[in-house]
Amino acid sequence: MRTIAEPVVGSEVRVEPKETEGILINGIPAELGNAVPVFRIDLVQDNDRTFIAEHVLSVLGMYGITAAKVTGITENWDFARPEHRFCYSENVGPEWAVGHPAGLHNPTLVEALRTTDIVETGETTRTSVSEPVECGDGAIRIAPRESGTGLLLRNHHQGEVLTFDIDPQSQTDGEIIREITSSTTPFLTPDSREGAIHWIGDMVSDIGIIGGFDDLVIDSYEPGHNYTIGVSQKASDEGLVVQ
Repeated sequence: MRTIAEPVVGSEVRVEPKETEGILINGIPAELGNAVPVFRIDLVQDNDRTFIAEHVLSVLGMYGITAAKVTGITENWDFARPEHRFCYSENVGPEWAVGHPAGLHNPTLVEALRTTDIVETGETTRTSVSEPVECGDGAIRIAPRESGTGLLLRNHHQGEVLTFDIDPQSQTDGEIIREITSSTTPFLTPDSREGAIHWIGDMVSDIGIIGGFDDLVIDSYEPGHNYTIGVSQKASDEGLVVQ
């Protein structure tokens, strides 16, 4: 288990240490059973719903954090954001929208995490799959990778393969983190290559943290949170998850 030594604050969120495995966002566990994929990832439990969880989970994943308590801290409404309008209509506060307002993977949180230590306790387990798993008629494919080697993410985009090597249980190279977290979501940028790099962070969130995988080769041919969550769920449903 890996957590932070002390609380830190990023854009929209406060992140605190946690004594048990797992990440909570506004009290909702970041687990497959709670993940609702639309054009973003929402976490839903009972009557509670927190929006754009992937912008926090991606950063925690790239820093190898597996245990944390995340709380939304936004106090002011921005009705240009559809998530804020939804929160307002449901009579809940803007703190339930934890995604970065500019569509980034929270670079402010990245800088905050650089100032604190990562604390590792207990035994470390590594999770992969026993055989390749595909979802969405080949939109995404995950395959086994040797224990301890992390996530090899390959986004096949307009004839180019954007390749990033990330290990959710050890500190990822700072330049890689900065490149991913400075890339805007494809919904807000006209630069398709920038959006494709942003998608790498989404996969860290959806497959690495929510799916719970540490060692995989991931090939994405068509982006979509329904595919990332879908392939993770399919691996679990078919009994292909191995440690």
